[in-house]
Amino acid sequence: MKCFRVIATIFLALQVISAFTIVSESSQRIINGQNVYNGSYFGHTVSIERGMNGFWQHVCGGAIIANRAILTAASCVANFNAIYRVRAGILNLNEPLTLGQTINVQTYRIFETNPINQLHNIAVLILRTPLIIPSENVSLIRVPPANWGQTALPNPSVAILTGWGATNATSPGLSERLQAANITFTNTCTDFAPAQSNYIICSAAPAPGTNVPTGCMGDMGSPLVLGDQVIGILARYIRPCNSRTDMYARVNTFRVFIETTLRDFNMNLN
Repeated sequence: MKCFRVIATIFLALQVISAFTIVSESSQRIINGQNVYNGSYFGHTVSIERGMNGFWQHVCGGAIIANRAILTAASCVANFNAIYRVRAGILNLNEPLTLGQTINVQTYRIFETNPINQLHNIAVLILRTPLIIPSENVSLIRVPPANWGQTALPNPSVAILTGWGATNATSPGLSERLQAANITFTNTCTDFAPAQSNYIICSAAPAPGTNVPTGCMGDMGSPLVLGDQVIGILARYIRPCNSRTDMYARVNTFRVFIETTLRDFNMNLN
């Protein structure tokens, strides 16, 4: 994820500023970005791993919305021949399985059968066994009500994106450490299918040559959080990263789908 230094004057960042620490050693520092060292602020963020031929690899981010339910992008689970698992409560992707909680995915529901449709790119993963919540660096995030955003919000506004995606626009390598960044977003989304804009939230388009934060490879499905609610799931980014507007599935629009899925597995939203 292409990140930028948190500016203390942004009111939203004040809620989580103590969660960020910039690594002083230049060999470890992420360019223009910040590592997360206090996972308790972002315990809702999980790594989704795909298993094939005995190997596991991080493919997407996700958000914990119930003890057996993870919200992510439908395109993250489009490989129907693969198996998936979720790692919660970790900051580094290479941490041993003895740290955090690792649980296999039992099944999943996608909003529609064609996850390539990025306007509806959202899914709920159902875990085989419950996560222990609350526990160290593991917590729930709320799903906003269906009418979220109908009241006056600053437009554009600022929310927080977390994930392990690439930190260089031209390099495919994932970030070993969880990253967090302030994302300026807008409700209008005139760049993408205006007639369907109630399904999406868009990040503000970066000006040429600027280093604004954007999603990148490995960040699909990652949560965009405003206050204590997950308002967006990263559904699309354009390569090279940091060159175009990102698209997020607007979570409140899919609340009925989410609630119905959880009820089918004897769960409810918090």
